[in-house]
Amino acid sequence: MKRSRRGGRRPQHGSHNQGGGGGGGNGCGGFNPNRTFDSTGPEVKIRGSAAHIYEKYLQMLPRLRVLVLAWCPKISDGIAVALRKLKHLTEVNLTRTDITDDSAKYFGQFPSLTKLSVLGCRKLSNTFVRQLLSPKSVAREQLEVLDLSDNENFTDLVGKYLCEASALKEVAFEYCPKLT
Repeated sequence: MKRSRRGGRRPQHGSHNQGGGGGGGNGCGGFNPNRTFDSTGPEVKIRGSAAHIYEKYLQMLPRLRVLVLAWCPKISDGIAVALRKLKHLTEVNLTRTDITDDSAKYFGQFPSLTKLSVLGCRKLSNTFVRQLLSPKSVAREQLEVLDLSDNENFTDLVGKYLCEASALKEVAFEYCPKLT
């Protein structure tokens, strides 16, 4: 132990008091969903869980129109629920994220969404398109651009669902080997 400038003691990195074993069982590290974070921006400081901070930032962006989360592999279905609050969002790029068919019911209800990219989202299937463009879906009447490329799960059945979308102007299917 070394003394800090304030007179107290602080642990020294690499100290012989840590015990062996290389990382397990000492109560340090690991995932703690209740961990508190501080986020300091130019005009605001937010304290709370990661989810709380994320929600607060979304509240500060009510007029956001374009959101690109491409190549963020930790992004999953929870993003669809959180983004529903952004009423002016017109474009969402979720290329190579971890979303599943379940997210379609939320994206289908975004009031202003006109462009959606789910390129390379390998957990998606025909069910995603069916739910996204269901008869109750807002997207069915307003979605203009949809990128479904690089997905081995889409089959010819997806075309049936796409025919129901009256506003679609552009659909991409690059490398979808089950389409004939």
